[in-house]
Amino acid sequence: MFMPRRMVTLPGEEELPAGPLRELTVGMYELYVAAGCPSLRDISKAITGHDAAPTTVSHERIRQVLTGRGDSASCSVVVAIVLVLASMARPARDADAEADRFSRLWRVVAGLDPWKPFRPGLDVRNSSSASLPHSDDDQAVLDVRQFASRSPRDIARHLCQVGADEGVEAFLTGLVRLSDAMMIIRLVEQLRMAGLHETAQRLIEVSAQNLPFHDLSELVWRFFKEEWRVHSLLMAIARSRTPREVYELWWQLAERRQPEAEALKDLFKQLRSDDGNAELERLLTETDAD
Repeated sequence: MFMPRRMVTLPGEEELPAGPLRELTVGMYELYVAAGCPSLRDISKAITGHDAAPTTVSHERIRQVLTGRGDSASCSVVVAIVLVLASMARPARDADAEADRFSRLWRVVAGLDPWKPFRPGLDVRNSSSASLPHSDDDQAVLDVRQFASRSPRDIARHLCQVGADEGVEAFLTGLVRLSDAMMIIRLVEQLRMAGLHETAQRLIEVSAQNLPFHDLSELVWRFFKEEWRVHSLLMAIARSRTPREVYELWWQLAERRQPEAEALKDLFKQLRSDDGNAELERLLTETDAD
């Protein structure tokens, strides 16, 4: 039997009160309607094929942005969605003007200067002090604020200058909390090109610990796309993420990357406590029962 496609619904003011986040969400939703309410998977595929889109975006991430959770997305994610919806809209929209408008809205939500130009480098997701690492090293926190909107090349150059001092750990942690998977990939690449292989590896480990799960999942697939060795990332994930998160990632990998899925499961069993192993085994058993 034919089932109609479920539409995205704009949250009411009870769920999403008036303010910058509601203004961003309503604007995105209006653009979505002007584009003909395409399926979220179609939007995601169009973003992947769009030459100007600064990053890729999953369909679930798009749903979050359209339903009032755009404050957790990076500016790159918002701009990528806007560029595609603007190209689909009828009558046609000026994609560059829309990207500029929504990047300013996003910056207001994030508490930043709305008139600072958007640049598709390592842009910040949220610059509030709560997103920055808890550290006694005030200089490291200051550096995160200064470099969060800079290009990966500039950040790699900065890390070349500071070397492996005590503030690097806090600096990397802050950057990860303020960025997304695509930006992490670009920075790892720049660090390796600069010969900072230990720093690149530490960035991978910090990313495994601190990225939101949807961004972490995207990071794993980005590793495959770049044909990078994924074992070190899987080990860091197995060491630091919850049994539920490891299970969710295992499930995603199992369909297309069975050897890596089994490697993730085995690493978790080797590195974690009996309680963690029991929880993961319970989740896997429930999957087999289904």
